[in-house]
Amino acid sequence: MTVSVGKNKTIVPNLSNIDLDKVEDILSKSNLSLGKVERKYDDKVDENKIISQSVNFGEEVEKGTKIDIVVSRGKEDKKVEVPDLMGKTEAEAIKILYDSGLAVGKTEKKADNQKAGTVIWQSYGKGVKVDAETKIDIVISSGKSNSDSVLNLNYYTEADAVTKKYTVNEPDKNYQLVITKNTSGIAARIMSLFNRRGYFVKKMSSGITNKEGYARLTLTVDGDKELLDQIQKQVYKIIDVVKVKIFPDEGVIRRELMLIKVKANDETRSQIVQIADIYRGKILDVSPKSLVIELTGGVDKLDGFVEIMNTYGVLEIAKSGVLAMSRGEKM
Repeated sequence: MTVSVGKNKTIVPNLSNIDLDKVEDILSKSNLSLGKVERKYDDKVDENKIISQSVNFGEEVEKGTKIDIVVSRGKEDKKVEVPDLMGKTEAEAIKILYDSGLAVGKTEKKADNQKAGTVIWQSYGKGVKVDAETKIDIVISSGKSNSDSVLNLNYYTEADAVTKKYTVNEPDKNYQLVITKNTSGIAARIMSLFNRRGYFVKKMSSGITNKEGYARLTLTVDGDKELLDQIQKQVYKIIDVVKVKIFPDEGVIRRELMLIKVKANDETRSQIVQIADIYRGKILDVSPKSLVIELTGGVDKLDGFVEIMNTYGVLEIAKSGVLAMSRGEKM
C-alpha cells in the first residue's frame, strides 16, 4: 500500500531500537534531520540504541522537521562509590554512608594518636565501587592509649557493637547513689542541701526499690574525689538517708532513657528508621512530618544519636536521667 503525502510533507520513520550511528541516514532519506539527543539508562534497551523519539512513527510532518531522540546508556551501574570517612566524627561518618546509599557495619574503638571520636580506618577505601547497601566497617579513635577505655568489638554483631562501645568510662562525670526512706519531701531536702553547698547536680533520677518503704536516687555530679567525699558526708547527715555510694568508673552499668522527636518526610523517613535500628532505637510514633524514637543507653550513645538527628532536625527531647547499678552481687 502506498501512502500519499503532500508535496512538502513526509512520514516519520520508526527509529525504535535503531543504532545511533544509523539514525541520521534514516532521517535524511525521509527529508528529516536529527534534533536533540538525550541519553538515559535503560535495563531493556541495549547501549547506543534508540529508546524513544519526539514524533511518533508514521506521523506526517513538514520536511526538514527535527526529530529529538532518547538514546540508551545501557543498564545502569548499581555500584556505589565509597566516600572518604577518614577524620570524620562517628556521627558524620554514619550520615555520609546513608546519604551515599551504604550502611554502617561493625564499629570498633581503638587507642590512637588521632583526635578521639574520629574515624581512623574504613573497610573499603575512598573511591572503591561496591554494591548499594554494602556495610562499611569503621574504627574510631579513642585518643591516646588508655587500656580502660579501649574495647575490642571484632566479634560483636552490628547491634551489639553500637550498644557495647558506649560502656566506656566517663571520667568527667560521677554518679552518686542515695538510698533513703521513702518519706514525703526527701528528694527536695537532698536537692536543697546541694543548692546551699553550691554542688551542681547535672541529672537526677528517682524511684522505689525492691525494699518496701525505701527510695533510690541517682545523682549525676561533677567533682574530684575530695568534693565527692564532702557531698557524701553532708548527705549522710540528712534524716532518713540510709546509704550514700559513689559509683566507681568500672564494674557499673549505666543507662539513660531518651525520647526524641525528629523531623521526617517521605525522603528521609526510611533513613532515620535505619539509623535508629542501628542504635537499637524503637519507633513510638509516625506522623507525616515527624518520628518519635525511644532510645536507651549510655550518655555517649545518646549524645551521638542526637548529633546525627540534628542533621534532619530535632523537634523535642526528653531524658530520664542516668540509672546506675553495680555489676555482680554487690550493691
